[in-house]
Amino acid sequence: MSGRSVVSLGVGFNGPAGRWAGHRSGSQTLGRVAAATHQGWSLTRVNNGKITLRHAGTLYSIGIGRGWTGQPVTLLVNGLHITVIHAHTGELMRQLTLDPTRRRQPQNAKQGEP
Repeated sequence: MSGRSVVSLGVGFNGPAGRWAGHRSGSQTLGRVAAATHQGWSLTRVNNGKITLRHAGTLYSIGIGRGWTGQPVTLLVNGLHITVIHAHTGELMRQLTLDPTRRRQPQNAKQGEP
């Protein structure tokens, strides 16, 4: 390989999306959209009947139930609406609206609460 340069597209290759995100206007646009919507998913396991979720920089504890300890779950997040699904069976385990004023999200709302 004397005198030739080898270009690798693997390591360090950004592609169009990476170049756009690195561009000043692109990073501002993408950051604003991501911060406004808080959409995404996460794969985790239930630990002592609870799962944790970081939302807007704060860590929240969500009660699922001790019977689910050790089970893999998928969290679907759309704004403050969270859906917890068993990762293998697809069973709906819990749906909730995150209350940002409480770091612990109880499993059941007390009587009289919506």
